Amino acid sequence: FPHWGVAEGEGCMTFSIGFRAPNFQEICSEYSAFLSGEMAEDKFYQDPSLQLQAGDPGRIADAAVDKLWEEVKLVMLGKTEEEGKRRFARWVSGFVTEAVRGNGAAIRSIDTDDALAILQDVLDGAEPGIRRTEGVKIAWVHLGETHNALCANGLVWDLRSESAGEAAEIQDSLRRLCGSNVLRASDIASIVSREGRVAGAATAVSIDGAEVGTAPSGALETVMVQLLEKGFFYCESAAYDAGPDEEEEAESSFS
Repeated sequence: FPHWGVAEGEGCMTFSIGFRAPNFQEICSEYSAFLSGEMAEDKFYQDPSLQLQAGDPGRIADAAVDKLWEEVKLVMLGKTEEEGKRRFARWVSGFVTEAVRGNGAAIRSIDTDDALAILQDVLDGAEPGIRRTEGVKIAWVHLGETHNALCANGLVWDLRSESAGEAAEIQDSLRRLCGSNVLRASDIASIVSREGRVAGAATAVSIDGAEVGTAPSGALETVMVQLLEKGFFYCESAAYDAGPDEEEEAESSFS
């Protein structure tokens, strides 16, 4: 219900519940820009089989249009429908979680050592848990039998497993991670207990494809550390000098 109602006087406040749905112009424009960024700049259209058109040199032949259309479809849709859908799903997961300017608390990043310390203190019971920073959007998407991805504020972490069974376990952790604004020690322990079951590296990349970090093992723990580093989650304890740049609630979320 975005801005539903009429303000009566200067003391009124309006609230938006949920988020504004993107229009199709935005979706098509942004996805086209994403695909363009994925393409090599030195790849040009070629038509060595083009025939001279005697008597009608100004006409664009149907065959030329058909050939170009097939190449554009290949770029936009992929070699198969499944490939195209998977690529689009990965992109759209980052697109719909991108941060909205002026929405939520200001995000404060921390260094890796502090993020590791927070995670370890929570697991050791020294801290009750961590909170998601207000305004941060986080979701996950299933991209294939052994491929899942976590998305937060426009960044995408790819998680590739060795088997469908391990991928299902990763999904259980992602549901827990994305399903609550507060992660208690038991939640985090359950999430990172599956570390090492993800094959290869957990790679965090921005939506335009720029790599921001990799880890050879312990993928889920690495993701948790990076979420803390980027300020998407934070610990309420003042000991870490972390958290959003707004006054904290008087009562802890863990009480």
